[in-house]
Amino acid sequence: MQDHTQDQMGIRRITAVLTVLGICVALTLTILLINRDHTSGRATYEALPAPGGPLTLHPEPRPLPPLTFTDGAGNAVSLEAFAGKAVLLNFWATWCQPCLIELPALIQLNKELSGKNFAFIALSEDLKGAETVLPFLEAEGMESLPVYYDPNLAASRALTVRRMPTTLLIDAQGREAARYEGTYEWDGETARALIEGLMGPGDAGTKAETAQNP
Repeated sequence: MQDHTQDQMGIRRITAVLTVLGICVALTLTILLINRDHTSGRATYEALPAPGGPLTLHPEPRPLPPLTFTDGAGNAVSLEAFAGKAVLLNFWATWCQPCLIELPALIQLNKELSGKNFAFIALSEDLKGAETVLPFLEAEGMESLPVYYDPNLAASRALTVRRMPTTLLIDAQGREAARYEGTYEWDGETARALIEGLMGPGDAGTKAETAQNP
């Protein structure tokens, strides 16, 4: 009877030790994975290589939380600074191949809508910021990209961005009018028509004048 009791106690001790070792191994792996992501400058998102479906507006515009990010000089920039304009807010990163596929179309769209009530915010999710992004853009010949940075991924968390690329269309009142996950033909007629419809009244006069005086 005594030997049986001792055997049970021994089994319990072994089980407890194995449990503790398992917890330690799990914690170690988690720390290694976190460090790997930070040292590589990558955030953990799911990349979407294919279009996510048709681009459509929400039935009703959705209010947005206060958003702040930084420009190339490290200065804080608020989304409110773009009030009165239709805004295309694109979450991207240098390591996201689908993101890179659509960047030329976004740059072209920005060029075509230059001078109108429109703003393009290419918000980088690269954890090392300009250190990673600027050499990359120079090597790819995309220096004209209006890039901003999302320190600590605060903006993506506030907007619950889980996949890359994710693009928001924001109306002149600062509300989310549409959200698209995946690559898209942003320089196509559909996207341009939706964006022009979101522009403030100041641009409507410009368009009317152009129509009257081609």
